[in-house]
Amino acid sequence: MRTVALFCSVSLAASGWGAQSDAFEERIRSVRDETSFHRTVSEAPESWTEDGTLADELDKASETADWKSAQKRLVAASRLRRFEERGPDVGRVTDPSTTAKSILARPVFRDPGDRKSRNWFSDSVDRLVRVVRDFFEKLFKPDLLSGGASTGGAALRLLEPIVWGVLILGLLAFAVVFIAKFTLGKRARGAGGALLDEDEPDLNADEWLLRASELEARGELREAVRCLYLASLRRMDEAAILRFVRTETNWEHLRRYESGSVRPSGLDLRSMTREFDRVWYGHRVQGAEDVAMFRSYYKVVLQAMGRAS
Repeated sequence: MRTVALFCSVSLAASGWGAQSDAFEERIRSVRDETSFHRTVSEAPESWTEDGTLADELDKASETADWKSAQKRLVAASRLRRFEERGPDVGRVTDPSTTAKSILARPVFRDPGDRKSRNWFSDSVDRLVRVVRDFFEKLFKPDLLSGGASTGGAALRLLEPIVWGVLILGLLAFAVVFIAKFTLGKRARGAGGALLDEDEPDLNADEWLLRASELEARGELREAVRCLYLASLRRMDEAAILRFVRTETNWEHLRRYESGSVRPSGLDLRSMTREFDRVWYGHRVQGAEDVAMFRSYYKVVLQAMGRAS
């Protein structure tokens, strides 16, 4: 269809082509950004919009986000159109259909979409298939796979899909284990980290409370919860109920508290530790109610300290 449109447009000659078309080609060539390109395409002159091939390229250019490739295609199509208008050049074409096909087969006229749609995963799978195929050819010998040997070839042809199946299942199992290990390992690293970073200041309870209010006002609720939790631990440390160790985790503090001799009644440190784990390490923030919950926990700590004193 393109070939017919391409050479039917030759008959339009000088009536539809001229200085205006050349000027528009120069405009297309000179644009330097996507917005200007699409605006220029929308202002195409009639000599372009009424030409079958050029109109087709204009339609594609107006819909694509890859404006640089579309720009090259439009300039190339314009040059080809101008080439057709030259009498001596057209006269040298002995087979218009063959010439048009060869021109349209050039890289600039090929749609790069198929190539872009191939991502790293499909390329990796292709490479893996080639490696496995080479392995099978070396292991089973090409003549046996093709049935060169009657008994051995038939047996190996039956064995090949089994080996493929085992290999695919093994790859799937490896992928599942790898993803699970990566995810759980990431959580473990988060949950196993110290409560304070090495370069982070160790504030007192009042300073953590002030920082929590500032973070809450900025909408950083997860960070505000952490400050309230640290304020609670620091307050317990000041009351000699639980020593605060910046390099330990929340669960290590809980284990020391539950195994210690000073445990004020009514202080459920396990619930507070579990909720802190959800918000800080699990990144499951429900909203402002989390901050309110940990303010309540802090008040419970104060009340428990009062009973223990």
